Amino acid sequence: MRRLICFAAALLVAAASLSGQDRNIRQELQENPLRYGGSSSPYEYAPGEVTAPPEGFKPFYISHFGRHGSRFHTSKDLCAGLLKVFRKADSLGVLTALGTSAYCRIQVADSLSRHRSGDLTPVGEREQREIAARMLSAYPEVFQGKDIPITARSTTSARVLLSMASFCEEIRSRCPQARIVHEAGDRTNAVLNHYTPNYRKYYENGHWRAVRDRWTEKHFHSDRMVYRLFRSADVFDGKADGGRARRFVRDLYSLAKILPAYGAGLSLTDLFPEEDLFVLWQIGNMEQYMRKGPSALAPVLAPGIAAPLLKDFLERADEAVSGGPVRADLRFGHGEGIMPLAALMQLEGASDVCDDPDRMAQVWQDYRITTMAANIQWVFYRNAAGEVLVHLFLNEREVRVNVPGETGPYYRWDCLKAYYTNLLEIIAR
Repeated sequence: MRRLICFAAALLVAAASLSGQDRNIRQELQENPLRYGGSSSPYEYAPGEVTAPPEGFKPFYISHFGRHGSRFHTSKDLCAGLLKVFRKADSLGVLTALGTSAYCRIQVADSLSRHRSGDLTPVGEREQREIAARMLSAYPEVFQGKDIPITARSTTSARVLLSMASFCEEIRSRCPQARIVHEAGDRTNAVLNHYTPNYRKYYENGHWRAVRDRWTEKHFHSDRMVYRLFRSADVFDGKADGGRARRFVRDLYSLAKILPAYGAGLSLTDLFPEEDLFVLWQIGNMEQYMRKGPSALAPVLAPGIAAPLLKDFLERADEAVSGGPVRADLRFGHGEGIMPLAALMQLEGASDVCDDPDRMAQVWQDYRITTMAANIQWVFYRNAAGEVLVHLFLNEREVRVNVPGETGPYYRWDCLKAYYTNLLEIIAR
C-alpha cells in the first residue's frame, strides 16, 4: 500500500506542476469537428513550436511508440444493429428526410466495413507513412551512413502489424540503407500490450462505470436525436429517451465518429446538434480517461500497466547511449498502450489527475493524446564532449516533464533516466 501511495503522490505532484490554464475545449472541438471523434478520429498533425537544440548537439538515436493507424470499427454488429432500427422505422413510415438520408449513408458504411471489423484502412496506412517521412526529414543525421540498424516491434494484431509495415516501407523508400529487424509475438505483446489481472478487472467492471453512468444519466438525453430522425418514437416503443433509444443514439455516434477513418468521404456528424456532440464526446473522453489514463479513480493502476514499456524505453536507450549500433527503436501497439504510457511518463497534457467528472474534459482530452496513429518519440542528442540530451514529443508536439533540476524541453539523459527509474522502482517494491 505504501508504494502505491508514494507512486500516486509522485504522479499528483508532477501533474499539478504541468497543469496549464483552462482552455475552451468546446471551441477547440468546433474548430475541427473531427476532434469529436476522440480516440476514434484520424491522426491530426498539428505541430507547434519546436525548440532548437543547444549549440553543438546533434541527434543520434530515436525511441518511438505508436498506436496503429486509422481502422474500421471493431464491432462487426454495429451497422447491423443500427440498420435494424432504421428498417423498422421505414416499415412504420416514420422516417424524416434526415432519417432517410442517414439510413442510406449507414447502408453505405455497412458495405464499406463488412468483414473488415478492426482492419487498418488506407487512411491508417497513409498516417504511418507520413509520420515516418517527417521523422526522417526532421532528423536526417540519425539515418545517415551505409548501414542503418533499426528495430521494429509490433503486437500480433493485424492492424498493428500493417501499421508497422507501412511505417517501415516509408523508411526504406527514403533510406535504402536502412536494415530493419522486425519482431511480433508473445514476447512483444508482453511489453507493448501489458495487462495485469487487477487492471483487467478494473478495465472491464471497475467503479469507473458507475461514475460514467451517473454523469450520463444527468447530462445525456436521446429524445432530441430521435425526433430529428423519426417522426415518432414508436420505433422505440414510444420512449424517445428510454434505454433502447439512448443505446441507439450512442451507437450512431460510435459509427459517426469513426467514419472519417474510412477515407470514403462519408459523414454522419450533421445528424447531431452540436450540444449533443459535445455531451457524447465528454462521455467517451471520460471513459477513456478513467479506464486507461491517470484519473484519480486509478492513478496508479492504469499508468502502471505501462511499466514494462517504459522499462523497455530506458533499457534500449541505455544501449544506444553506450555506443550500441541501433539508430531507432520503433514500437507499434494500441491506445491501451499510448494512454497509460503518456501518463506514466508524466507528459505534459496527458498526466493530470482529477476525480471530478465535470472537470475531466478540462484536464484531459483524448483528441490530443490518443487519436489513431498517436505516438510518443524520444529524440537523443549528443555533443562532442559526450553529453546526452533527450527531447520528448507527444503526437509530434514538443512536451515537457517535471524532472527535478531540469527546465526542459531538453533533458539530461542521466536525470531523465533517474526520474523514470525511481518511478519504476516504486511500482516494483
